[in-house]
Amino acid sequence: MKTMLLAALGAAMFSCALSAQESGDAVRARTAKDAELLLPQRGNGGSDKVGLESAESTHKEFKVESEGAEKCTARVAVASSADKSRKPALVVLFGFSGMADADTMKEVAKISSGGDPLVICTLVFRQYKQLGENTYTYEDLAETPAVMKAYDWLVAKVEKEHGTDPGRKFLMALGGGDDDLLQYAAMRWTEDPDKFAYRAVLMDGLVNTKELDELPHVPFVLSADSELMDMNAQIGNTRLTRHFANDLMAKGIPVQYHEYKSNAFGLPPRMAMIMRDAIATLGGPGPATYPLERSQPGVVTDADKVPFKDSPDRYVQQVIELARQEEWKKAFDYMLRVINNKDIQAKDKKAIKDFQKDFDKYVKSEMERCNKSIETSIKAEMWPHWLHRQRLTALYEAFKDEKWAAGKPYGANLEKLNSYGPAQRDKERRVKLLDALKLEMQGKRAEARKVYQEMAKQKNDDGGQSDWPYAAEHRLAWWVD
Repeated sequence: MKTMLLAALGAAMFSCALSAQESGDAVRARTAKDAELLLPQRGNGGSDKVGLESAESTHKEFKVESEGAEKCTARVAVASSADKSRKPALVVLFGFSGMADADTMKEVAKISSGGDPLVICTLVFRQYKQLGENTYTYEDLAETPAVMKAYDWLVAKVEKEHGTDPGRKFLMALGGGDDDLLQYAAMRWTEDPDKFAYRAVLMDGLVNTKELDELPHVPFVLSADSELMDMNAQIGNTRLTRHFANDLMAKGIPVQYHEYKSNAFGLPPRMAMIMRDAIATLGGPGPATYPLERSQPGVVTDADKVPFKDSPDRYVQQVIELARQEEWKKAFDYMLRVINNKDIQAKDKKAIKDFQKDFDKYVKSEMERCNKSIETSIKAEMWPHWLHRQRLTALYEAFKDEKWAAGKPYGANLEKLNSYGPAQRDKERRVKLLDALKLEMQGKRAEARKVYQEMAKQKNDDGGQSDWPYAAEHRLAWWVD
């Protein structure tokens, strides 16, 4: 029922766009489904609380064999993957004034993660030209039409050589590549909308174009350094990225908009997370989860802390570290692998076998404690203690097949959290927010804004733990009339 509802809402969002133009209907239909995955946007993506972990990648440079672009150079970064059954997504990069060097590509390649490795390709179609002792300018290595055709040549070559997923091709603009990317996207869309091959457009930085009529009807994921936006506003720039985002939404094109503060040289880690998660959401393994930036219900006390002390035994210590990270299934699996490993001598297993008794005792008692907390919340129709819910969920996943867990109400109580009073009200808020998005993307912005404003006022309802009032507040944060 839930899936049918979301599908209907997604189709309704784009009903006006689908009727406006016959060509491109297949792409628009795909976009409607992708909008369900990307929206409603709960807030700015990524996190400053976690580090950026990236997959290793190999890099290659080669000459362009496309007419009129022979002076250009191509670069490709291919991330390593342990999962050979998954075809990598392809990211076609425009940026850095058309002069992305090897070091720049190494930075961009950090967007790849081990769970969703990418193939990233770009063209170098400009170079510095010295005019005087300390004066430089840019010099084009090819005319614009030749560059656009060369990108087609590059994409075809990379697809053939690296076996990328044809359903997961993305356009990305970094370092001021927005004009070149939008020109390329508009050309490919207007030539034949039905054959537009790119799943989404990802752009970072200042984007201020008003030319929207020829842009593809695919999702746009926009990010910007908040200090850059503030600086441009202060010097009188009346067209910022958030203006572009609002214009797209009013035209029926789904948009995610993110702002972040960059405190590092090179690729901003939070921007990389935003781009990575958008790609992973569309046909990939799904986005990462991050610590929430707002408070959660329930205070963490000493009783909530994992009680195991550090151990001099490396096997035991690894289990303890995983438990502290709430990775209970991984901890349990690792412990069993060590105990059952015939290549490890018996004397080296003694410590972990002794520890297993304490581990099992704690797990059983902790599941009971967390379950009682959950039952209390259900009876009171209150949001549960965040850590108790998270821990019981992880423990249940790890130990639900153990004999001692049979007949216990852990799974049933976790399931009740999806249907009891606060959960039902949460679903109703989400539907209202989807209705507001539908109105906005049909051009009924004033009506949509009223719904967002009403929804944002509900932030403190049900303990303030519903995502959707915060999502409405985020939408209003980048609203431009």
